[in-house]
Amino acid sequence: MKYVANMPLKQIVSGQNPRTFFCPTKLEELCSTIKAHGVFQPILVKPIGSVDNPQYQIIAGERRWRASILAFGLESGSIPVLIKEEENEEESRRIALIENIQREQMSPTEESDAALKILNDVNGDKAEAMRLLGWKPSLFDARMALQHLEPVVKVALNERRILLGHAELIAVIARTNQEIALRNVIENKLTVQQTKELLTRVSQKLQTAIFDKSDCQNCVSNSEVQATLLENCVGEGYCTNRECFTAKTEQKIQEIASELQEELPKVEIVRDLHSIKVVLVNEQSVGSNQFNSCKGCANYGATVSTLADSVGLVSKNQCFDTQCNSEMVTNHALEIAKKAQANTQSESESEGNSVESLSQAKTTASAKPTSPAIKKIKVTETTARKTNNVRADEFKQKTWRKVVANELFADTHKASTILLSLMYTGSMRHYQSSNVKKLSTKLFGFDRGNDEIKDITLSDFTTLPKEQRESGTNAAIASLMLTIPISEVFEIAQFYQFDLMKHWKITKEYLELFTKSELESMCNETGLDTFFESQSAFKKALSGKKPEFIDSILSLTVDWDTVVPSAIALPHTSVLQQRKLPKQDATTVPACTESAEKQES
Repeated sequence: MKYVANMPLKQIVSGQNPRTFFCPTKLEELCSTIKAHGVFQPILVKPIGSVDNPQYQIIAGERRWRASILAFGLESGSIPVLIKEEENEEESRRIALIENIQREQMSPTEESDAALKILNDVNGDKAEAMRLLGWKPSLFDARMALQHLEPVVKVALNERRILLGHAELIAVIARTNQEIALRNVIENKLTVQQTKELLTRVSQKLQTAIFDKSDCQNCVSNSEVQATLLENCVGEGYCTNRECFTAKTEQKIQEIASELQEELPKVEIVRDLHSIKVVLVNEQSVGSNQFNSCKGCANYGATVSTLADSVGLVSKNQCFDTQCNSEMVTNHALEIAKKAQANTQSESESEGNSVESLSQAKTTASAKPTSPAIKKIKVTETTARKTNNVRADEFKQKTWRKVVANELFADTHKASTILLSLMYTGSMRHYQSSNVKKLSTKLFGFDRGNDEIKDITLSDFTTLPKEQRESGTNAAIASLMLTIPISEVFEIAQFYQFDLMKHWKITKEYLELFTKSELESMCNETGLDTFFESQSAFKKALSGKKPEFIDSILSLTVDWDTVVPSAIALPHTSVLQQRKLPKQDATTVPACTESAEKQES
């Protein structure tokens, strides 16, 4: 190294000093000393300029250089220097850091920034960085933890407006809240202890977390991790990153709700105690038959709580239609009262009779509640329910349109009757031009444009063979079934008693349209649950995942041509009619249809 006793201050420039804040008071004190006694220890520099314009960058000693400028001026002042000819960036930073640490205490954040640069220079080798710095692991980790501070907080610590304890506590909260916390500390002149107490109150207890905490084990927002790094931290078992905790909780809530939606028709997340009105529904409140019907209702389901004292709590068997539930509870209570009254009346009438008469009366009374006829009526009465299963409704409508279209296409007499009916009701307006174009292709063997269709004459039709004209009529009416209102399609199907099972049966794709709760209700109403080995076997299958439950249903030995769930049955048709009535004979015509056909003839 080369020593120069008096190098002009203007030839020297600031270097990559880890110190970013120079205390004005301390600098003034150093300036006074230099004015009185000069600079005894030379600063360390390296050449950066050219031969014609020599310039030198400070490696160590920037405080002395700044104080000398204050004492003598930049243009006229000078300072002793040591010129280090060969110097790389890594060594310059290391020398600057060590030199500043050994002199007036650097800010911890300045040490943190410098240590990070050295760590990067050694490709992330923590042990080598600590060796070069001469730091213990505890000091190195504590300084690295300060890298989580926002720049505004670092500046506050550098300028000594907050203490290290404040900075360590602020470092563990979310960056988005650090500036607010800093302002709170400064404006309210909070001590480190007061800051710690405040942070503890707004932190989240990890033991209350409903999400997977695997990622929290080594997170800097985990107070247990903080305790190993920082002298000042909140108690163990806390998460100091409220935003992250809340986001993970919300994600878990959504996952729970999503899983429940596979099981139940309706799932709501409770964010306000008064935002959702629900009531518990079960067999005791509405009766077993009605409760089974409720499971397929659009207003049956569960809630997932986000309230502070019950985060993630799932409440099942909830009815979201409190008025309907009140009516069902009242009906069930009246039914129980009627049974009790009937039993009491039966017992009073039997007094004074012979033992044989009493026995017969008791037998009669006990038989009434289990009468098959009564059970059938109850099942029928409880099947009517609301549904919001859009996919199932769309499937039902699409299926019945195809059923009616196929039946009319195959029966010229019925197709002609429906044609006249639709003409008189004005439903022919639903016939689309695209269907006309397709029909002209089938009738005349070539595709005519929209303009050419208007030129079709009566002779075009009279030249067609009878079979082709009838087929064209049938096709026209069949295609119209795809566009007219669905209520009219249902009306036609009911009038002619079209047999759904000739065209459709339950498949896996169909069952996948429903939630587990709806599938359970479907099994009960159609009697599929009785085809399991036992009720316990049915409950076991129901407790599994939805795909496995569907597979167990389809594996049953059942005549699937006889199973018609109410979800696809025609409106106003009871489950018992769909399930129990024998199939219509092909030659049998319903009374209303027979009468209509006589009038047509």
